[in-house]
Amino acid sequence: MKLKPVIAAEHAINWYLGNYLEDPDNALRDDEEIPPKWLEDIADLRKELSEQKMTHRQFLDLVKEKGIHDKYYQYEKYEPPYCPWCDKFGVPR
Repeated sequence: MKLKPVIAAEHAINWYLGNYLEDPDNALRDDEEIPPKWLEDIADLRKELSEQKMTHRQFLDLVKEKGIHDKYYQYEKYEPPYCPWCDKFGVPR
């Protein structure tokens, strides 16, 4: 069994910012600026977790528990266009 890497919370926060909040697929990302409210919440999180170490999964669970993930990350799943041929032959969308 492979153990998950344990990283500093600071690295986990930067990982979360880059992979979730600043991701172009994030529906809330309208421009290149990060809204000040995001930065305030992330700064509070940095203070709270300053010396802790955790895995990426533990960090994601913590962010979801605090409601930050639901508040700022709203990924919109890609919906493929309608295709009559696919429907005719039973190809799932």
